[in-house]
Amino acid sequence: MTDRRITCSARARVWYTQRAGNVYATALTWPASGVLQLGSAPALPNCALLGYGPLKCDGGKVTFPPLAKVKSEWAWVVKFSAVQTKVKLSKP
Repeated sequence: MTDRRITCSARARVWYTQRAGNVYATALTWPASGVLQLGSAPALPNCALLGYGPLKCDGGKVTFPPLAKVKSEWAWVVKFSAVQTKVKLSKP
């Protein structure tokens, strides 16, 4: 797995990894407002909450479904498909 890199955003408690053109953001806390803010991200491609389905993604903001409709209780992974980025994720 030579293309796997991991980084962390301690402020938002989100871990990132990438593989095969996809980026995965793992949220360790549920966003209180229902919107996960990923910072100054460009327009995001298709995104989905693993175990749930497609989400609304708008320039670094990911709108989560109601918590009662999601199976996971501990962490939530958002998959961004076919991400074209020049940003290199690195180990912390």
